[in-house]
Amino acid sequence: MANKILAVLNRPELAESLRRDAASELRVLSWEAAARKCVRVYNDLIEPLSSALAAEAGATLAIADAWPVLLVVEFQGPLAP
Repeated sequence: MANKILAVLNRPELAESLRRDAASELRVLSWEAAARKCVRVYNDLIEPLSSALAAEAGATLAIADAWPVLLVVEFQGPLAP
């Protein structure tokens, strides 16, 4: 990592190239896209657990809401004593 930093500091053309490329990459990034990816990952993680709960106890887990910041996981079904 230190070598990469030194290369940018010592080579102005590399610094300019990185600056230019970073600006174009930033145009395609958004918080909404990042949040959608997180929800997709959470769904992939929750689905097997939800399936097991449904088979065993008639309950399910689902992502009820995940925007803008708070992730809400919803449990539906009978509660065990």
